[in-house]
Amino acid sequence: MRTKKMEITKTKFIFLGAIIIFILLGYLIYYYGFNPTVSVRGTVKVWGFDDESIYKYSTFVKDFNGKYPNITIQYTQKSPQNYEQELLNALAGGQGPDIFPVYHTWVPNYQDKIASLPSSLMSLKEYNDTFVDVVIQDFVADGNIWALPLYVDNLALYWNKDFFNAAGIAQPPATWDKFLEAVKTLTVRSPDGNIVQAGATLGTGANVDYASDILSLLMLQNGTTMVDPRTSKLVFNNIQTEGGADYSPGEDALRFYTDFANPQKGVYTWNSLMDNSMDAFLAGRAAMTINYSSAVSEISQKAPYLNFAIAPMP
Repeated sequence: MRTKKMEITKTKFIFLGAIIIFILLGYLIYYYGFNPTVSVRGTVKVWGFDDESIYKYSTFVKDFNGKYPNITIQYTQKSPQNYEQELLNALAGGQGPDIFPVYHTWVPNYQDKIASLPSSLMSLKEYNDTFVDVVIQDFVADGNIWALPLYVDNLALYWNKDFFNAAGIAQPPATWDKFLEAVKTLTVRSPDGNIVQAGATLGTGANVDYASDILSLLMLQNGTTMVDPRTSKLVFNNIQTEGGADYSPGEDALRFYTDFANPQKGVYTWNSLMDNSMDAFLAGRAAMTINYSSAVSEISQKAPYLNFAIAPMP
């Protein structure tokens, strides 16, 4: 695979963080119809995934409570499991939160249930000037702003330092060629050929977190044109001519990815019968996994003694 260095990002629609003061003020202006003053009374219901104590004692909430003591921020911690269905049911029943997080891909599903950001709070030009292009692509539709991001998250390479040390590999792979070498070295098989320790959690779909994002990254690094800018049609499977020969960078990237789950290949290290990719990494059954940088908190919580590190994508 012919690769160029590139990162892929994932935006999340989360109304929590440094921008919450702005959102709360906007909410009050939009629904109460005037600039908030210390005399304003009301309750703003907020849903989130963080522990309530972390949210309650955060600086931005303290600052807001100090400025508007008569406005109550009612925070409810939610579990990611079944979150979307619970949110949809609450909104349908008129009991939904005023401020809530959703993944960037969910935003179109909520446009008939939420109000767009008033232009008096932020114009489309200000929005475009403030955030990276991927945010505009995900959160702006028909000239309306439907969400604000807390952060843009990047895919990263997680590696088990103990496994690398035992294999005599000093550093995580910085290129895909080095990655292939590391996978071969780090993969451990039982006498009957079963994979005991995966070199990396790649090659399949259902049991690899963000498999489609990883594959998209490989395609982009390989020079694939994903979408025709004129027609907006998907063209990642198009054939290109390079050096007088036909070449499909998208197909090449797909083959590169699936080789990790192909028993006929030297880099075979993963298959569809294995655990979820992150679960395998947490349990010490995989030397490397690819996930977003936000997964650090999950690892620290579920495997506090795991000796791991994070590196940029090859």
